[in-house]
Amino acid sequence: MPMLDLIQLKDQDKAKELAAKFLDILIQSEYTLKIKIESLIQLYLSSAKESGIKAYAFERLVQLCMDNNCIDIIIDRARSVVEQSKDWKLKDQDRKSLYKTIANILD
Repeated sequence: MPMLDLIQLKDQDKAKELAAKFLDILIQSEYTLKIKIESLIQLYLSSAKESGIKAYAFERLVQLCMDNNCIDIIIDRARSVVEQSKDWKLKDQDRKSLYKTIANILD
């Protein structure tokens, strides 16, 4: 996680690419759902608001919960994501992706 923080300060796209690779490996692994969720929460909490990683981690967390029928874990956060994400300084594409994922889940 600290490496991603260093990278995201210099190159947000590269940091997001590395985070995506890490999350793909994590989600496809044989680790328990609890470990996967805790890892995603840790990535979300440790990411700078200025990077797209925070939104991406949140989006992947919501998707993982939905895929595993445990949406109750994230439902309250999903409802407040618009307010929370105001100061995340997201690119338009990242914001649209985040909102679309959340909307589909709340729907």
